[in-house]
Amino acid sequence: MSRGHDSALSRWYTAATAPAQQLGAAPHELAGAARLRWPRRSPITGFEGTEHDLSSHELRKQEVRVWGLDDESRGLLRAETTHMPALRAVLARARQVDSAPGLLLVDATVEELDEMYTLVDHLLDATRSRRRRELLGGLRADLCMAMDGFQAAL
Repeated sequence: MSRGHDSALSRWYTAATAPAQQLGAAPHELAGAARLRWPRRSPITGFEGTEHDLSSHELRKQEVRVWGLDDESRGLLRAETTHMPALRAVLARARQVDSAPGLLLVDATVEELDEMYTLVDHLLDATRSRRRRELLGGLRADLCMAMDGFQAAL
């Protein structure tokens, strides 16, 4: 890292290696100290070994698509996926986008998006509320676009 460049990564590296620096660690040991403390992308802890442990549903190295949704849609889907850990794990990967407030992006495989699409389709068939049908219809269209690989520019 160049001197004078105060990025979030350099601040994190400095904070992560501070204990090792105080003990007089060599430069190559500092990299190891930082690597051990690198923050996970979606830090969800405290559920290891319970029925709520989603670690077995982590995203694998497959073809990944990006799906966009809002908080209202995520809330509706979270309520409907209470007993579906695989789909719940997909929703847990949602991250906010700084350039588009209110937008959440989810990285998911085509298979995961297809499972979510199937759920949304079943919910749409069972729903009479106009507002909820509009919300589910929009979700279904967004999932279709994500599975096909089309993404709107942010």
